[in-house]
Amino acid sequence: MNQKKIGGTKKKVTDALAMLLMIIVFCAFMFPFVMVIINSLKQKRDIIKSPFSWLFTIKGLSFDNFVKAFNQMNFLNAFKNSLVVLRQVPILVFLHNRTGYGTRSHAGLLHRA
Repeated sequence: MNQKKIGGTKKKVTDALAMLLMIIVFCAFMFPFVMVIINSLKQKRDIIKSPFSWLFTIKGLSFDNFVKAFNQMNFLNAFKNSLVVLRQVPILVFLHNRTGYGTRSHAGLLHRA
């Protein structure tokens, strides 16, 4: 049997270059997020001294920034508000679904003259 060879060296090189480009773009997009997480674990003086240093270059990690944010921003109240909204969403989806079905299936009744 004579089977055609799918792809080849050109396709492999193209795929490898595409993968390399995707990895570079991914790293470029993720860098700011990683730096935010790293800087959130540093003391304020360490951030001012060297904002782009990695975690292993500083002496101590601190979760004090998370504690301060939790206390000052009142996250428990925000979480409670999210739960209130989350409880209402299924009810609203059901009601809108029924209303849309009723409107569409009985459209002739609404437009009779």
